[in-house]
Amino acid sequence: NEYKSYLRDTKMLRSKLQVRYEEYINLPRVRDTWNTCVTQDPKLEPCFTAGMQGIELGFIMMASSMMDTRPYVYRLSRIELIAKDIQKQIQLLADILDTEHGIGSTTVDPLESSTMPMFLETNSSVSSESDQIGRSMQSNGLEILIATIRTQYNSLDIEERQSLKKSMSRILDQFKICFGDWEIKFGIEGQLSEVRELVGLKPLSSTDGRRYLDYRKLVRPDVIAETLTSYNYTYEEDFFFRSIHLGTECWSFIIHQRLRSALETISTHGSWYNGAVYVLQAANILNYLGDYIKILTSMVLRDYLMVKVELEGISGAGSASVKDLMKKTRLLMAPLRAALGAPLGTEMSENDLRDSIVKLYRNPDANPALYNYAKSLEVIDTAVTGGFFYSHYCLAVSVIGSSSKGTMNLDVRTLKQMCDKILFPVLDEAKTQLGNEMDEALVENKGRMVKEIDEIVERKIQDTDAKKEFN
Repeated sequence: NEYKSYLRDTKMLRSKLQVRYEEYINLPRVRDTWNTCVTQDPKLEPCFTAGMQGIELGFIMMASSMMDTRPYVYRLSRIELIAKDIQKQIQLLADILDTEHGIGSTTVDPLESSTMPMFLETNSSVSSESDQIGRSMQSNGLEILIATIRTQYNSLDIEERQSLKKSMSRILDQFKICFGDWEIKFGIEGQLSEVRELVGLKPLSSTDGRRYLDYRKLVRPDVIAETLTSYNYTYEEDFFFRSIHLGTECWSFIIHQRLRSALETISTHGSWYNGAVYVLQAANILNYLGDYIKILTSMVLRDYLMVKVELEGISGAGSASVKDLMKKTRLLMAPLRAALGAPLGTEMSENDLRDSIVKLYRNPDANPALYNYAKSLEVIDTAVTGGFFYSHYCLAVSVIGSSSKGTMNLDVRTLKQMCDKILFPVLDEAKTQLGNEMDEALVENKGRMVKEIDEIVERKIQDTDAKKEFN
């Protein structure tokens, strides 16, 4: 009874922690947009929505940083960090869209095929110039950024203006590289062109007569803008801290979608190569998030600590997507285990599984698709523990110190325990076993290349000595 009571209390505590965390970063409203799709057969829409919402947050954070009036804050540093991050998000989103198009479509235009006709406005022709402008200016984040540049630009010194110009140029160039050739436009191109003009760059080419996504309906950028406009922030770093966590949730959602797609494509189509592609995409996003959260190191310590004190009882540990990350990632082993010989309805022992993986690693040419899938599991194993959780530990050490306690009154060093876990220990054991076997089998070849190098070096020394004697 005591144990049941403990479990019940623990579950209630975790539930309360999750609710607090989600309310703090406005996650319920944002998550609803991922789960209420507007297409009839949504496949890519949730990922597109969440990815663009992360980018919307980036635009809003840039605007917020420009409006920062603290005399002790070097605004350019944070603006440049955010700008570089937006570039990375654009690349990640393009990779997801392009990959999905390559795997599941035979048509030419990625957005045409993957987003379905309902993504498009019903009438591709425009009756007036104002309609055309409105259809290319649907981003709330860019609207906020444009308004901020208009009001703040004259107050910037020459260095700040040049930095802003450089940052916006890189973002816009990245967007053009990734999406500029698509026949269907996002619906924000007019605003991107306006930003270019405001910072002293040439405007984008005319978008007259183009078809646009119904960006407002798909991305719901107004919900993201609420994080800035619907709250009264008492402390300077509060908005920034919330926004980074909300951006993490956007991309964490995509990670879980990629993991689900990996399992589905293997079970439905038997495609190990495509399954590996999805797994590697998830790993890539995990490594990206490890860098993303480090933007928080730009916070002013004193100002953040004022927020931290009032946040006691709320923690990133309340993130359900992060909590489930390891469990969902471990599910990727199930199809590999089945493919290596476990008959339907039976269990393969860990020793037999390890021996089967050793055989697979020893002869990758026998089943290259399965081999590549197994290697993708190694990559995501490292990405979860090293790219994601270790970065969280490093962030905490960098921001508040290694001996400090977080908002849940836990020692920062407890975060490091997450980094020591191996998600797929059987893969680790298989590599060790094969390495030992190869060492033993090839003992006669040990050091042979080094000996050859030593002989070459020795001959060069002798030739040099001979030349010296001759001279």
